[in-house]
Amino acid sequence: MRALAAVAAIGVASLAPEGYAFVTQSAVLAAAPRYQRQQQSCRLHMASKGFGGGKASGAGGEPVTSAGRGLKVMEEQMRQFQRIKDAGGVITDLYARAPGDPKFFFTGKIATGTVTVEQAVHLHKALAAEYIRMLVPDLPERLQFFVAPGGTEVAVAKNEIGLKRMLADGAPDLSTVTSLREVGFMPEPYGPGETVYYTRKADDGSCLEPPAQVTIAPMPPSGVEGLGLQ
Repeated sequence: MRALAAVAAIGVASLAPEGYAFVTQSAVLAAAPRYQRQQQSCRLHMASKGFGGGKASGAGGEPVTSAGRGLKVMEEQMRQFQRIKDAGGVITDLYARAPGDPKFFFTGKIATGTVTVEQAVHLHKALAAEYIRMLVPDLPERLQFFVAPGGTEVAVAKNEIGLKRMLADGAPDLSTVTSLREVGFMPEPYGPGETVYYTRKADDGSCLEPPAQVTIAPMPPSGVEGLGLQ
């Protein structure tokens, strides 16, 4: 996977177009092989915050209605994400926002191969909401979720593509989902003190501004080594 970094990722606000704000180092972290950096970063950060203690629902072949919440659930869903990704499953970027707020926070990625994206979002909404509220405490209990094709963070930031609302009509039919092995979730890694990446969009997720020109350049090897990436 390419190690790319947006110019705005260096943390200089004046370089960031109106449509987005990048978290420092996020583009480089996202390029770490097999998400090893994400797993380590997220686990340590969540553990330090006393991240949840919920359990997954559904057992013994019964329909599953939620992946649950908490650190153990998150770790298991991260493992399932990697397994599904390696098998060629569909990867989808997940964003969350407070109703009516133009800021859509990049929460992580969902993987699925046997269920719909909307079913996968519903299964992970409690886990994803718990995670993003840990990072952005001002977010309310009730959040709205939007998606974009996997790996399109920069295209979304540049206003080349918009976001699609999920669960607008309530919960999807989950009667055919009997195992959490059918879905996975990889939270976007944010270290202590990092600003959470968000994009500004219209209420329906469409772009507010025309496409913006953002310079993308390869991260120098020394920069990658400086982050301790393997």
